[in-house]
Parts: sequence; structure tokens; C-alpha cells
Amino acid sequence: MIKLISNTMFKPAILMRALVTIDADTNAARAIVMDRNTGEVYHNFKLVNQIHTFVVPHIHTLGNTLLVGILDDNAVYDCKFSDSIMAENINVNAV
Repeated sequence: MIKLISNTMFKPAILMRALVTIDADTNAARAIVMDRNTGEVYHNFKLVNQIHTFVVPHIHTLGNTLLVGILDDNAVYDCKFSDSIMAENINVNAV
């Protein structure tokens, strides 16, 4: 009888994510992250802390296609938007 021994190693799949970190003003009430080409809003959050990190589709790591803004709910300050933002490419397995 012949026995076969298989030394197969399995590696976990590489999980890549795209992250956007917003360092907002303390007077900002909300942050918005959207695609500048389609106008699709990915995130619209009330800010609790000054620094927030959001996950966006991975396609935004390849080009400057994000529009990130901060807004004030009581209309005391003007809203501020930054155009052509590129997301950061993160390997989830390495974290």
C-alpha cells in the first residue's frame, strides 16, 4: 500500500482596504466623504472626536477621486471641502 503525504500550505487571502483619515476642526459638526465623479455619498457622520477614519471602496486608492468636507450645523462657520483626495491602501492581514 502506498501512502502519499501532501505538504500543502494555505496562506490567508490578502485583504486590502482603502482608508481615509479626517483631522477635523473642533468647531465642525459633521464630516462627509463622497465620490467626486458620481456624487455618491459614502459617509455622512456627526463628529465626536477630532480625528476619524473611514473605509471607502478600494478603487479610490488608484486615483484622486474623493471629495471630503466638514460642515457646521448651526451655520456659524463656512463649510470646507477638499477635492482630489486619494485613499490610503491598507493590508488588513498585516495590521
